[in-house]
Amino acid sequence: MKILFITNTFPPNICGVGDYTFFLCRQFVQNGDKCVVVCRRDDCQRDAIEGVSVYSVVEKWNKNAGNIVFDIIEKEKPDVISLQYVPHGFDAKGLPFGLVPIMRDIHKTGIPIFTFVHEPFVMINDCNPKHLLVAICERFITGYVIKKSAKVATSIQNYKNRISFYCKSARLIPIAPNIPMQTIDDEKKNILRNKIGACGKQVVALFGMRDKSAVLKAVSNIVESGKNVQLLLLGKSDWKGKLPDWIYRTGKLSAEELAEYFNIVDVFVLPEKVSRRLKRGGACLKSGSLAAAIQYRLPILTACGDHTDDVLKDKLLFADFSNVDDVEQKLSLLLGDQSLRAKLSSGYGDLSEKLTWEYTFQQYKQIISEIGL
Repeated sequence: MKILFITNTFPPNICGVGDYTFFLCRQFVQNGDKCVVVCRRDDCQRDAIEGVSVYSVVEKWNKNAGNIVFDIIEKEKPDVISLQYVPHGFDAKGLPFGLVPIMRDIHKTGIPIFTFVHEPFVMINDCNPKHLLVAICERFITGYVIKKSAKVATSIQNYKNRISFYCKSARLIPIAPNIPMQTIDDEKKNILRNKIGACGKQVVALFGMRDKSAVLKAVSNIVESGKNVQLLLLGKSDWKGKLPDWIYRTGKLSAEELAEYFNIVDVFVLPEKVSRRLKRGGACLKSGSLAAAIQYRLPILTACGDHTDDVLKDKLLFADFSNVDDVEQKLSLLLGDQSLRAKLSSGYGDLSEKLTWEYTFQQYKQIISEIGL
C-alpha cells in the first residue's frame, strides 16, 4: 500500500506534527508499505529514508498548492491520503482556506482521505468579540475538511467532542512518545549524574521551552530550604544569562540523546497551561512529552483542565502552575514521599501499551482497512 501524507512541515524542521508524521512513516515502511510526504518548501538537507519520498515543495497552502499536490498525486498514485490537520500549521492565523479546494478536488478523485485532527478549532465562547469571525471561519474550514474525509481520528476526548457535530464516528488515537525508549546501565547513569551536577541529588526534569517560571521559583525555594535537588532543562531552552548551580541545561539534542537523560529523572514536570475562567487546557494524550514520561514510568507533576483525559486523572499529580506555592507544595510532596513516587510510577497499567508507535500504526491500518483498502 502507498499512503500520501499532507503535513505542513517534516523533519529535520522542529514541529510536533512533522515529527508525528515522520515516526508514522517509519512504522508504515517497517511493515512493508510505501509513504509519500508533501510539505512546505524549506532549505533543510534531509537524509534519504528508504520507502519514503519527501516533496518539500509547497510555498503556501493556497490554490497553487492544490496544483502542486495534484501533480504529485498523479505521479505517485497513492492508495490513500492522510491529512495531518492543524489549522495554525497550514496558516499563521489559523484560517487555512487553501485546504478547502484541495480537499474538494481530492475528494472528486475518489482517493479516500483519512484526516487526523491534531487540533480542531478555537471554541467560540473562548473568543473576545474581535476574534469571533476568525473562530467561526476556523470552525467552517475544519468542518469542511472533516466532511470530505472518509475517516477521521483525533487524540483526545475533548477534541472528539468538539468535532462530533461533523463526525460522530471519529476514532481516538493517543499521541505516542516523541522520545524513544532507551535504557542505559548504572555506569552510564552515574556518568550523566556527574555531568549535570546531580550526585546525591534528586533530579527534576522538564522541557526547556515550556513556561517554567513557577517551576524555577518553586525549585529555587526547595533548594534554599536545604533539599538536594537538581533541575534538568531538556532540549532547547530560552534561558538567558548565567545558570544557577542547581540547574543544568542539555541544549538542543537529538531524541536519542535526550532519551538517555530520561533514565536519571526522579520527577518529570509538565507545566501545561490552564485558563482561569473556563479551565481550558491541561495535560492530555495529545502530548508526546507526556507519553514519553509515561513510557519511562516517571512520576509526573502537571496541570489538570478540560483537555485532561479521564484515564489520566488518577495517574498524575496536579498543581496550579499560576500559583508558585502550590507548585512548591506538590513538588516537595513528590520529592519527599518515595511511596507516592513509586505508586505513580507503577500506576500506568495498560495505558503505556497504547502509547507506542506500533499501536498508532495498527490503529491507522485498521481504519484504512475499513475504507476498503
